[in-house]
Amino acid sequence: MRFLALPLISNHEIRPLDRSEVHELLCARCGVGLVQAEVVDSVCDRTSGNALYCIELANTMLQKGVL
Repeated sequence: MRFLALPLISNHEIRPLDRSEVHELLCARCGVGLVQAEVVDSVCDRTSGNALYCIELANTMLQKGVL
């Protein structure tokens, strides 16, 4: 991976979100202060804490009227 040694390239490791961070993300996306624990657990299980997947799943759930 020679390109990673170049001076203008940065490498950032992004860790999965934990349950409280998923809850915070869902609350912000839905504009509420609290999301049911079952919803947070479901999103955590389905997305493995991947922030992009959490956002997309929240958008889909909002569009379908689940949230």
